[in-house]
Amino acid sequence: MTMETPIEMLHLPEQMRGLFAGKLPEAATGTPEERERNFLSRALAAYAIHKLGGADLDQAVAAIVDGGGDGGIDAIFHSTMANTLWVAQSKFIASGRGEPDMGDVTKFKAGIENLLQGNFEAFRSNESWNRILPTIKSVFERGGLQVRAILVYSGINLVSEDRKHLFEDLKRRFSANDDYFDVRICNLT
Repeated sequence: MTMETPIEMLHLPEQMRGLFAGKLPEAATGTPEERERNFLSRALAAYAIHKLGGADLDQAVAAIVDGGGDGGIDAIFHSTMANTLWVAQSKFIASGRGEPDMGDVTKFKAGIENLLQGNFEAFRSNESWNRILPTIKSVFERGGLQVRAILVYSGINLVSEDRKHLFEDLKRRFSANDDYFDVRICNLT
């Protein structure tokens, strides 16, 4: 029996294109399907930063760091008003079913660990990261910061327990007795 594509998937690509076409750069390599998936994945990251982090659309686009050496982090944005650092990984799943691969989520966890431990060298091979690293370092130095990780994906399935455990481990290690670190998981619904 074939599963129907969730109705949201009929509108999501059009909505993301409407918001971010001409603002987010298009991928230069890959098949047309791969380039579209790449664009829509980055658009989801920008949208999550816009909606959850309070960034305007231009700030959300500027927050994209997706590319080689990104540590599994697709976007990062500091909300100065709330002194909150928003860190996102996104996956566009064309079928509207499923969840991000365990390998991708594990890489995201490792990137968050590097960030929270101040291991900024882990991001040096990424040009977009190099552009924002001075700002990110100063945000950590000022103190009083909250960090919010966002895993956003276009599947209706909930994230399975093995993926949740990765984030629970981070919360235990970095935010045991306070509200310093938390995770938001946003699926298609």
